Formats: sequence, structure tokens, C-alpha cells
Amino acid sequence: MNRFVKPLSRAAATGILLAAVGIPGLALAADAGAPAAGTGMAKPVAQATMPAKAAKPMMAKHAAKTKRSTEIRALQEALNKTGATLHVDGVWGSKTHAALVNYQKTHDLKATGRIDKATRDSLKIT
Repeated sequence: MNRFVKPLSRAAATGILLAAVGIPGLALAADAGAPAAGTGMAKPVAQATMPAKAAKPMMAKHAAKTKRSTEIRALQEALNKTGATLHVDGVWGSKTHAALVNYQKTHDLKATGRIDKATRDSLKIT
């Protein structure tokens, strides 16, 4: 037997077997810690419970996503004022990226395709 796998106690194994066979009264006795009828086995050790999972910080994730969407909307609106024809939806797509690179190239900015400080200042985005 694998030395890392802890074997079940006889009483726990009996309870599992009786539950699988479908003898509910006997299975409950073994599960409750009392010896199953006629087995003469000792009480099994109390079972450990698993800790509850911690709640994920969904609000922080949602807030960051909303802030990013608002920034992209502002960028799309600003690019549209300069002649781009973008759908203002707050989603960073290939058309938004291409319009930003085009704007940066035509305004002698470093064409990174990112909303850097120089691009924000040029588009007057806060």
C-alpha cells in the first residue's frame, strides 16, 4: 500500500460498505461512531471537516474592469472627435487600437498603441 495514503479505519470502511450495499440502519450506526450491529468494532476517530473557501474579492475586480471600460470609452470619444469612426462601447478592440496608433503617428507621438501620458495630454483625456 502507498505509504502516503492513510488507510480507512475498519469501522469507517464497514460504514461505507454497508451504505453501498443499502443497509441504511447499519450504515448509520457505523457512521455515527457506534459499532455496527454484530461487528464488535471500536468507535472510529472523529472526521475532520474541510475549511470553508474564502470569498473572492469580486467587487475589486468589477471596479477595476468598470474603470478600464470608462477609460476606453473616453479614448474612443476623443478619437472620434479627431476623425475616427469608432463605436463607443468601452471595449478595446482592433479598430480602437488601429485608430489610436494612427492618431499617434499623425500627431508625432510615439506610436505604441497604448494610452500613455503624451497621448492623454494630446487628446485632453483626464
